[in-house]
Amino acid sequence: MSVLEQLGKCTEASITQLAQVTDLHKSTIHRLLVTLEATGMVRQNPQNGHYRLGFKMMELGAAALRSVELRTTAHPHMEELSRTMGLTVNLGVLDHGEVVYVDKIEGAGTFRFLCHMGSRAPFHCTAMGKVMTADLTPAEQRRLVFARPLKRFTRKTITDPEKMLTHLRQVAEQGWAMDDGEHNDLGHCVGAPVRDHSGRVVGAISMTTVCAELAPLERDRLLTYLLRTAAAISSDLGHEPKTATSVL
Repeated sequence: MSVLEQLGKCTEASITQLAQVTDLHKSTIHRLLVTLEATGMVRQNPQNGHYRLGFKMMELGAAALRSVELRTTAHPHMEELSRTMGLTVNLGVLDHGEVVYVDKIEGAGTFRFLCHMGSRAPFHCTAMGKVMTADLTPAEQRRLVFARPLKRFTRKTITDPEKMLTHLRQVAEQGWAMDDGEHNDLGHCVGAPVRDHSGRVVGAISMTTVCAELAPLERDRLLTYLLRTAAAISSDLGHEPKTATSVL
């Protein structure tokens, strides 16, 4: 990180210069740069042997900016949804098979679920994780589902990989997902995808309540408002839907 930070402060630098400002041995700097270059994080100037940041850093920076844009765009819609429904509203992105919470509006109720900005949750037992994973290609889904055992959190958690793949196909078809006490025995979440101008799912929003409080008719009401809010956020991001999503 010290090497990357120093390269970010200048156009390019030599191994000697980097060693001087980081207090690392030149052999250590060289070893780090070889690894960073192999992953595209830095590039070497063939004319003078100096190093500069690579295009991979630009990709990561662009991804970070997209997350900022997503949160800025979604926040006022989330506030309105939380005021209307009186429930906690979450915003998340998918990162290496986990949901990362990037924003949260606490509901008016007294019950609080312990998640905060920057916290992570598994994809396979959360509403947001499922709707984002459902947008991946079948090959990407299979790699993710079979990458490691699906951990059981409650008796309702889906832990069978093939059942999870079937479930993800259902989520993709209906356009929303539910966590019915799959991550937390008391928690119940409904989630909907947020899309950008290209139609790609770039995040998801969800509403959280207590399982015992959610009757079928109330679930449908939550979904109606949730899908409407997700569509409004997506529209602000430039998405133009081709077909309407069915709640039932």
